[in-house]
Amino acid sequence: MPLAPSTTNGLATRIVRATLIIGTATVVAAGAVALWSTSRLSAEKAQGRDLVAIQVVEDRIESRLRIASDSVEEVALVAASSTDEALRRSVETLDDSPGAGVSGLFVTDASGRVLAASTGSVEPMSESPAFEAALDGSNLYVAETSAQEHMPEVWMMRTALDADRRLKIVLARLDPEILQTVVTQASSALEGATVAILEQNRALVAFGPHADTDLSTAQWIPGEPGAGTLRAVSRAGVPLFGHYDQVQGFLGADWRIVVMEPAARATADTLRAVLPSVGVLLLGGLVAVTVAWGLSARIVRPLRELERAARSAAAGSYVKPIAADDRDDEIARVAEAFNAVALRLNALHDLSQLLASASQLDQVLDGILSAMGHIIGPGSSAIYLVGSSGAELEPVRCRGGSLSHARSLPVSAGGWLTQALEHEDPLVFQAPDGIADELPGATGGTGGVLVAPLIAGSERLGAVVVLLGDRTELTEAEREMVRTFSAQAAVAVQNSRLFEEESEQRRTAEALRSVADALVRPTGLEEALAEVEQIVAELFGATRVRIAMVDRVALGMSPAPDDSDDGSVLGTGLQALSATTGSGPAKVLHGLVPEIDELLDAHGATELIVVPIALESDHGAVLEILMPRVSDDGDTLDTVRALADEIALALDNAYFYERAVARAANLETMFRISQVVGSSLQINVVLNRVLDVVQKILEADAVALLMFDPRKATLTTEMARGHVPSSLLHLEIAPGEDLPGHVFQTGEPATVHDLHAGMQGLAGAVASKELRSLIAVPLLARSRSIGVLMVFSVQPGAFSAEDMGVLQTFAAQAALALDTARLYGREHEVASVLQRSIIPGALPRFEELEAGSVYNPAGGDAEIGGDYYDIFRAPTGEIWLAIADVCGKGVRAATKTSMIKYSVRALVAAGLDPASVLGEVNRMTAEAGDPSDIVTLWAGYYDPVAGIIEWANGGHPPALVLRTDGSIEQLGPTGPLLGAMPAVGYESARTAFIAGDTVLLYTDGVTEARQGNTFFGEQRVSQVLAQGGTPDVIARRLLAEVSGFVSAELRDDVAILVVTATDAVDERSKEEA
Repeated sequence: MPLAPSTTNGLATRIVRATLIIGTATVVAAGAVALWSTSRLSAEKAQGRDLVAIQVVEDRIESRLRIASDSVEEVALVAASSTDEALRRSVETLDDSPGAGVSGLFVTDASGRVLAASTGSVEPMSESPAFEAALDGSNLYVAETSAQEHMPEVWMMRTALDADRRLKIVLARLDPEILQTVVTQASSALEGATVAILEQNRALVAFGPHADTDLSTAQWIPGEPGAGTLRAVSRAGVPLFGHYDQVQGFLGADWRIVVMEPAARATADTLRAVLPSVGVLLLGGLVAVTVAWGLSARIVRPLRELERAARSAAAGSYVKPIAADDRDDEIARVAEAFNAVALRLNALHDLSQLLASASQLDQVLDGILSAMGHIIGPGSSAIYLVGSSGAELEPVRCRGGSLSHARSLPVSAGGWLTQALEHEDPLVFQAPDGIADELPGATGGTGGVLVAPLIAGSERLGAVVVLLGDRTELTEAEREMVRTFSAQAAVAVQNSRLFEEESEQRRTAEALRSVADALVRPTGLEEALAEVEQIVAELFGATRVRIAMVDRVALGMSPAPDDSDDGSVLGTGLQALSATTGSGPAKVLHGLVPEIDELLDAHGATELIVVPIALESDHGAVLEILMPRVSDDGDTLDTVRALADEIALALDNAYFYERAVARAANLETMFRISQVVGSSLQINVVLNRVLDVVQKILEADAVALLMFDPRKATLTTEMARGHVPSSLLHLEIAPGEDLPGHVFQTGEPATVHDLHAGMQGLAGAVASKELRSLIAVPLLARSRSIGVLMVFSVQPGAFSAEDMGVLQTFAAQAALALDTARLYGREHEVASVLQRSIIPGALPRFEELEAGSVYNPAGGDAEIGGDYYDIFRAPTGEIWLAIADVCGKGVRAATKTSMIKYSVRALVAAGLDPASVLGEVNRMTAEAGDPSDIVTLWAGYYDPVAGIIEWANGGHPPALVLRTDGSIEQLGPTGPLLGAMPAVGYESARTAFIAGDTVLLYTDGVTEARQGNTFFGEQRVSQVLAQGGTPDVIARRLLAEVSGFVSAELRDDVAILVVTATDAVDERSKEEA
């Protein structure tokens, strides 16, 4: 029966709430009365203070005005009884008296004519309001405002009749300071308040220092006669509050005295007066309310605790006893009764906790029976659970009886026990027939039997049966407790079963994880598989576990030793698979296969489980497990499949890793060998290296390479290796003819896995030499076919698709190397012819000169350069020297160099001097070549008779002349580089050149030779020349110094020409003389 929800309107709450409301209302009422009284007293105090200030101001004003009035009366008496002269003296005397309080005095007749006036006062008075008021006789005082001073004016008037009964009027203007001083002093004494004097029309007569308020809009609130309060707002927007009173005692003076201060200050004064009393009231009220709340809460605390405890018990929580020992009333007796019930509930709670925490099914069943004893009372009870087949109810535990005579009940039998399983609520049966046979410990009787079904979700797990003795019914509370507890008991039973399954699954998962860790550990595969065998044996309790591989070498393992049982394990596995499903996993029990029975007996096993692992591949294996007992569930086979999948994955990884390593090794070898193959430009060297590589990589028995001859338009065998027929050695076929011609023409590779002598053409010829398979790939270079590479083996089907891919990859590199070598051979042959025509093999001999030279191309004999030097005799007898450096390499540079060499000779033969020769060569080079074709040229001649050298230098390194005295002279440039611009002028220069003098000519390959960031430079050239020697010695020494400086192959061509003048000229001259 569900409990009513907890509300906030219970008895305890109402008592506390009423106490709080009464206490709070009392405190609020008392505080309001005190607040009103205190604020009233504060307001009366402020009013009294203001009225006192008003009275003081009024008294002081009356005193000051009385003095002024006496002075004016005195002048009026003089005006009535004396002459005009006496009147003037009286006025002057009053004006000189500072204590009279008058700032201006006038005596006029009835027309307003001034009869006498104070010094400096000559103002006409006929238009003055004060004069008119005096004529009317209605006002004694009139207040006006001066337009010049913006200050209020107060006039005092008196009239008098002289002896001739002529009317004389005395007008006295009061000094404004007599009123202003009083007001200012009063304002200062009131600290923040402002005092003002107003006329009846609300005009200010005098005002304090802070009176910036327009009182014409003020709100006047009358109180006592002539007095009251006012509210106003300053021009700054500040609310003001104050009191006023009417001035009494002076006829005609309708004035008000006002005292004002900011309303906020008045409020603050009121609050300061009120707060102490309010604080005391609030503190006292809070103490009173707190005490009342504490007393009422203590009274109703047990009721609240009882409600909380009852709801906690209804929710299944542990119930704490209610403390009420210090009370002796009805609430204490209710708490004592509830504590007795709580002890029983707590016992059931403890049992429920035990059921929830127990993981073993036996502990759970014992706890269920114990809890039922607490709920229903002592008596026989038993627990029936649905068996694994789901068709029977099996007795698993009893109390007050024995299971020895208990029997299982079919679920479909339809008896009273199975009928109770169809219901979710507990049922009570009246002494069912046959209960003594069905319930352990039951002897029949008239009492009832309680059946509480154990249902978890939609799964019906069983039932708890309890004999009620003489009772036939349960109370509603007992029924609710049984329903609640049976639901908990069902969950506990289900959890214990799940725990058993989870423990087994966790153990299996841990084993699978261990297997995965072992297989991925960076150890050898053989050690990993041995560890896996041990893990599987511990998981199943197997007597033996073996993993046998079909091909250990393919997995990167060493071959099986001679005493290995891999063969027998594989044989037994295949036999077991053929005796069962054929695909696996296979379970073979004792007695099915005699050979397997021997294996089982030898290892004390009753069952053999065999799992094939990729047996169709060359890296397959068999997992064999010998079980000590028969496994009757499908979980074992599922686990075995999972283990086999992990092992298969590891074997796949190992197999493909080995293949990848082998392929990577082949590719690396191929790459390195391809570099070696392409490192030479000699066609025969490249051919031999290609055949060596192919034969090594593919372990071929024969290799042949056919090249296409464009002149004959045929394929011919350039080179072959191995035992091949003579017809292949001298093969010459057209494109498209036979197998090689077809591969050449189509550019597609071909494979023949089984050659035999009956085949036509080349295939039959090689088959006669015991060659049984071949692959042929085209040699493709620069998008054209240049030949065919053929590989042979004595084994049929020796070459796989992978071999074909490897051969094609290498053939692409080899074809490029072959084509490059062939093109280089052709170009090198042409360049060599040009080079021989440019660089003389031996220098010509002259009596007048001794010459020596060296030429060193960059990189040895790699590619011909553009450097040249020349020495020859002109038709006129001079000996010409020339050295040049043409930009570029190869045939093009050599051709251009040859053109320049013979152009220089032709121009010399035409009789041109050095400057003209450079000018013509520059013009021809610039007009015929590319603007980037730059040439440096030094050309000059030696005149033996004159003993001079005349030269022109177009941007070439300067020639150096070593004199007989050891000094060195530079023969520098006389013009720019050649070839840049056609119209450039060059100049010739001359220097003496006598017997013993030596001239050194060289190209920039000497001075620009570099070691790191340091150049060889002209200074080192001069140092080598200064050492002297024959021309040949100097030339070779300079080359050796340059080569030693670089410590590597030179990056640019080096050309050096050295000439020394002899004394043969002198002898010939003597003979002529």
